[in-house]
Amino acid sequence: MPDHHLPDDLLLAYAGGVASEPHALLCAVHLTLCERCRTELAFLDEIGGVLLEMKPPVVEDAPPAEPPPAVATDDALPLPEGADTWPRPLQPYVRGLRWRWHSPGVRVLTTRLVLDDVPVRIYKLAPGQHVPLHTHRGTELSFVLSGGFVDLGEHFQRGDIACRDADTVHDLVIDPDGECVTLSINEHPLVPLTLGGKIFAALFGA
Repeated sequence: MPDHHLPDDLLLAYAGGVASEPHALLCAVHLTLCERCRTELAFLDEIGGVLLEMKPPVVEDAPPAEPPPAVATDDALPLPEGADTWPRPLQPYVRGLRWRWHSPGVRVLTTRLVLDDVPVRIYKLAPGQHVPLHTHRGTELSFVLSGGFVDLGEHFQRGDIACRDADTVHDLVIDPDGECVTLSINEHPLVPLTLGGKIFAALFGA
């Protein structure tokens, strides 16, 4: 079972159907692996149902809104290498994509999902890879699909979520015994704080 879970406000937004599509995807993939968060979601759904029953009926003239369309996908398209082990909610978003070289020790899948102009990406990082000291201009949510890393003295592995914000200064180191694959949802590109990190970002991007 994961040790690092969905932030309470994000789980509430997901339960209420108001989470953005990238954040809803993050919730869905974590929930497939986390019994604790599934239990909390069921509790929130139960409370929501009770509250709806307590509300007086409202007469609406307008027809109900159509549900958002499911992500367009062709099930015949192949999954990227390794993606057959990922949670099923993620797989439609990566069919037909191929791993691309991003920078030394890093490959990337760039999905069609975007949050505040920043694409939702999946990173594959080499064993022992070091991401230099940096911070953020918004919230960064990283979900571990495989492997693991250490960040701020905590270990994150499959199913875990690392939540960092503009008040956080951190670096991270990938476990030495294997690659780490993470689903990354950022409001803004990361902000490097070391000279090497700034040069790295200038050459290869965030």
